[in-house]
Amino acid sequence: MINKNRLTSLDALRGIAALGVVLYHFTSLFAVKFNYPGLSTLFPSPSLNIGRYGVELFFIISGFVISMSIENSNSVYHFFVSRFSRLFPTFWAAVCISSAVIWAFNGQFDIVVFFKNLTMIPSFLGAQNIDGSYWTLAYELFFYITIATLFFFFKSVPTKLMVTLGGGISLLTIMASVFDLYLDYKIKALLLIPHVHLFLAGFLFYKLWKSNKLHTAQTYTTYVLLAALIIIQWLLIESDYSRHNVISSIMVTVFFLVMILVIKERLSFLSHPVLVYFGTISYSLYLIHQEVGYIFINELINITSSYWLSMPLSLLAVVLIADLMYRFIENPSNKIVKRYLLLFQSK
Repeated sequence: MINKNRLTSLDALRGIAALGVVLYHFTSLFAVKFNYPGLSTLFPSPSLNIGRYGVELFFIISGFVISMSIENSNSVYHFFVSRFSRLFPTFWAAVCISSAVIWAFNGQFDIVVFFKNLTMIPSFLGAQNIDGSYWTLAYELFFYITIATLFFFFKSVPTKLMVTLGGGISLLTIMASVFDLYLDYKIKALLLIPHVHLFLAGFLFYKLWKSNKLHTAQTYTTYVLLAALIIIQWLLIESDYSRHNVISSIMVTVFFLVMILVIKERLSFLSHPVLVYFGTISYSLYLIHQEVGYIFINELINITSSYWLSMPLSLLAVVLIADLMYRFIENPSNKIVKRYLLLFQSK
């Protein structure tokens, strides 16, 4: 039986990660992107803002949750239905809402770019993401496909093969940086470069969570592998990957320690209702906050002449929109689409 406390802890961590990313976008990145020198002196530079690295925590949690999801699936089709119904209807709604707000306030709309964004991988089709936050979704999508492919061929996700693939790609990531090898964006996204070690870490944390099925030697080996992944994170500091620096490596190390405490049930405070709430709406919040939030902040500054009033009001607004999206789009569409697609399989 799945321990609900552990799952709520993961939901809370996802909520913390989402809030971190939102605050990073609304503070450090906003100040730089829209040229507010006064704000730039108050907030850390984008690369030093720890909220930015909530994305790395998302990737680790995805490795954990998707490993659990595939194991609880009866088939690849069942896994596909679970992921599709969870991700795409809400994503399509977010693309529509963001496009409408951008058009209403900035007069910008390109129908071709809009439809390419609906695929979740517009960069592969020569288009930019409508919202800057969407870049992570391609990595998530290709990780799901990788897991589903392994499950299809092996009827499970073999740990040794996952470690071999993840470790091999991580070494390729390091070698590409050391020898200045050019890797096209599409290749990097397909191979989850340079974030594959984070997804692999989530997979290994899931294995530790189910450690009752592991021998003592396997448990120790898993911890050694996690330590190796931390080393990989630190080795990438000198690479040309923009998200790898001392701050990100410190944060990822902290995330690993937090995940260990979570799977050992040592962080019960994470089950606080407020944190779980933000975890519940985290997907909708992540999808809707950036471009819509920027527009709200700038429009309110024009009205109030105060960033310190405009930013929290905009934060409240995107949280409210995310709440409504979860209640009226994400939650019901997940159930309805899943039910329909599973019925379609039985016909």
